[in-house]
Amino acid sequence: MGRILRLPRQAEAEDLSGALRERVRGVDPTTTLWPGCGQLFLFNSMSHSSSNWLSHLWWTLVNPVMYTFKYPRRDYKAPRSPRDSLSTLTATASELNSHTDMTSYTFPLATLPRELIVRILGYLPYNDLLRCMEVCKSLCDMSHSVELRYKVELAAAGMEDGSSSALSTADRLRRLEEHQVAWRDLRWKSETVVPMLRGGVWELYGGVLAQSRGRETLVFRQIPSEIRGIEEKVWENEIGFRIRDFGMDPAQDLLVVIESPNGNGIHRIHLLTVSAAKPHPQACRPAVISHSPNGANFSFAIQVSGEHIGVLFIGSTHDSESELLIWNWHTGMLEMALHGRELASFSFLTNQHVLVGFVQAVFLDHPQDPPSLRVYDFENCAKEPVHILDAGYEYALDFPPMQPDGAVLAAAIRSDPSPIWKPSEDLSVPFYTARNDRLFVITCWVAEGHHITTLILYIPSSTVLKYLSIPEKTEENHHFPWDAWGPSGTRMRMAPAGHSMVWVCYVYGQCFVAPYRERTQALTTPRGPKMVQLFNFNQLAVQRAWSRGEQELENTEIITGPSTVQLSVFTQPIQTSLPYLWKKVCVPYHADRTFDAVMLAEDAIITVTSDPDCREYRILSF
Repeated sequence: MGRILRLPRQAEAEDLSGALRERVRGVDPTTTLWPGCGQLFLFNSMSHSSSNWLSHLWWTLVNPVMYTFKYPRRDYKAPRSPRDSLSTLTATASELNSHTDMTSYTFPLATLPRELIVRILGYLPYNDLLRCMEVCKSLCDMSHSVELRYKVELAAAGMEDGSSSALSTADRLRRLEEHQVAWRDLRWKSETVVPMLRGGVWELYGGVLAQSRGRETLVFRQIPSEIRGIEEKVWENEIGFRIRDFGMDPAQDLLVVIESPNGNGIHRIHLLTVSAAKPHPQACRPAVISHSPNGANFSFAIQVSGEHIGVLFIGSTHDSESELLIWNWHTGMLEMALHGRELASFSFLTNQHVLVGFVQAVFLDHPQDPPSLRVYDFENCAKEPVHILDAGYEYALDFPPMQPDGAVLAAAIRSDPSPIWKPSEDLSVPFYTARNDRLFVITCWVAEGHHITTLILYIPSSTVLKYLSIPEKTEENHHFPWDAWGPSGTRMRMAPAGHSMVWVCYVYGQCFVAPYRERTQALTTPRGPKMVQLFNFNQLAVQRAWSRGEQELENTEIITGPSTVQLSVFTQPIQTSLPYLWKKVCVPYHADRTFDAVMLAEDAIITVTSDPDCREYRILSF
């Protein structure tokens, strides 16, 4: 008799699919599943053998059901629902022990409730589901059900299901397919021109564009989406004090506003609601966090990730250091405090890890650490302020080695939205950008002598995260050289013309957007970009586009081969090979002007014109 593993009594379809998933991943090729008496049993069917692991999966799925119908319970009744079906397919341990040879029976597929198998398959990851399609024709046919098609399409699109939506699965699938076609062809549904206010600060996050009007007022605009059913909404809030900078997360109704200091050096960070600019009910009491950085004349980078907010105080003078502080905004507790001129930028990587750009000044006399991307665990680090040179970190990913007279002057990290972000349930969207991967866009300024070049390094979060638990990282502060992580896990390119460091919301999910200028446009009037280019690093989207022959479409390229950046500042040519999908499109523009920059939201491409006599956002909504 084989081994029996007893799972909790409440184990139902989720547990069965979890066991199936482990089965598919090769836990034990002779292990089969047995749902019985409110429990799940893993049974070693020693009499069954097969060289094809897909056959094992089929055996795993039908073997217990085959036994149940061969030896049915006396109280068997026709199932009324998937839950009833699963409860009905049971057998006692004694029945199991008395019939160990499962190869002598045949299984009539028609006796297995279709809704049960569809429900079980629905709990599998998409890749395991696709493998199930190869088991037999019956499973392949079932996988074309609306529910399973929707699951596969979500994965290919890099989306998650919006559980709060009232739409049926069929309607969600239809909208998802419409969404994919619209973004594939870059055909937006509506166009809105929004005047640019002269308040000086702005933000684009969570599908909301916010601008300051004057010194104490913020105007918010929810970007509409015809496909996802989001209505346009405009409102404004009087903040009640002078706004120095702000960030937000509309999904949590959270507005983070830094009040202009009164000359005493104290920066007050207010935790308000986006909807009404009132103290946030879930914030610490009082809903204000105060901090006194060393120095003056700071600029800020503000990010929200779940219950954490991160604020980078960027020093702009020689006597002020940059400071990165991460708080739990529910409790007001400080989680991490780093300081130092080497702090270039940051972005949340997980709900407890942060990615920090480390760049040392080129004029230092002491030996330099190489420029790198460092991963910090802010939940398990010292809570008191520490200099970045003395702080421990999980590991570092080093930049390409450089010549002695070469240097990285600065590095800016951008990624949007936060890794655990999901939209508010009040929007009832049918689907939204998945949280399993993000694209980090690293803009680097490298110098050799007096010549400065701007490069962009595109890094999926999966490339960074895979080093969190590998055996090579045996201790903290471990460095991975460029050749170990960069060539296959990233893509490096020269920064496109018009890549802005003012209008920095150029990345969303796994996509990056930038102005595109044809070479012939430099001789035409007016000069400037009239087109937008979009880079999609979703690897499933790249594979699907290739399989469907989308490289033959106009203004579309699928880049799968390596590319090389040759600069004398590096010790050798930099070759990278992360595949991506590239598209370009001509966008509407003012009759006698072009745009300066372009930004990206979940449901829109936004062009920006910021000339003194023409200041506007043009929102192209999908």
